[in-house]
This record gives sequence, structure tokens and C-alpha cells, in this order.
Amino acid sequence: MNRDTRVLGLGDSFTFGQGVRFEDIYLRRLEKLFKQDGLDVAVNIASCFGYDLPQICDVYRIESACRTYPLVIYGLVLSDFLPADRHELVGPDHIDFNNGGYTFRRWRERVASFNFVAQSLEVIRLDWVTRKAYLDSFRGPNADARFQALSN
Repeated sequence: MNRDTRVLGLGDSFTFGQGVRFEDIYLRRLEKLFKQDGLDVAVNIASCFGYDLPQICDVYRIESACRTYPLVIYGLVLSDFLPADRHELVGPDHIDFNNGGYTFRRWRERVASFNFVAQSLEVIRLDWVTRKAYLDSFRGPNADARFQALSN
């Protein structure tokens, strides 16, 4: 990559790093890794809070009209691949919905080993539900249409 190389980072608040210090978001860390390897590469982070796939495609068109990017990174998240007739995540599609958090039970408060087992089971369940939600969203006709939009 030459001296004026830029990488374009697209996405929503997950890519922008909502709740994370700017220097700790993955695109900024990638830029630091490039520099550690002696490459003068800048990462243009063009992500916006709440953007969905059509809006992200619009940002890409605007950004790519001004500059050529040898590498574009798009931070896919579950909500980007919602079917067109749905406007929000519900039920098992929504990972946060499935993350019930700490469930108060008297036994959990009093018995550390019971609390440890219960917490471990919750983590395993959340991991399974999260994987299933992502895999289901990135397969089938809806996913095909979204991936097609990205390739245009």
C-alpha cells in the first residue's frame, strides 16, 4: 500500500464503538497494527449510529466518489439483515432480549456454587442463542438480497 492509502470502515454504532474509547475500537486498533508493521495506512471510519444497510450503502457511494479505497471493511450486525417488512428486532432475533442478565434467586445470593452454575448456564445459553440468531439472519433469500446490495 502506498503512502496515501486509506481503508474505509463502514457500519453502525457497533463499528463506531458505542460505549468504547475511540482509541480502542477495532478499526482504530487495525490502523495501529498497520503502523506497527511499517505501513502508513489511515482508516477512515465512516460509521454512523443507527444506520441500516441501505444507509450504509449510501455512505459508501458518497465516500467512494471522493476517493478510491483498496480495502473496505463493513461491520455486519444482526439488525442490518432484517427482512424488509420488519423494522425492529423482536423475540429470539434480538440478542439483548435473550440476555436476561442476572436473575435474582435467593439461592444465588446465598450459595456461591449455585450462582456459579446458574451464571455458567446463562452464558452458554446466550452464546447458543446469539450464534443461531446471526446464522439464521445471514442465510436464505433475505440474506441473499442484502449481500447482493453490498456487492453493488
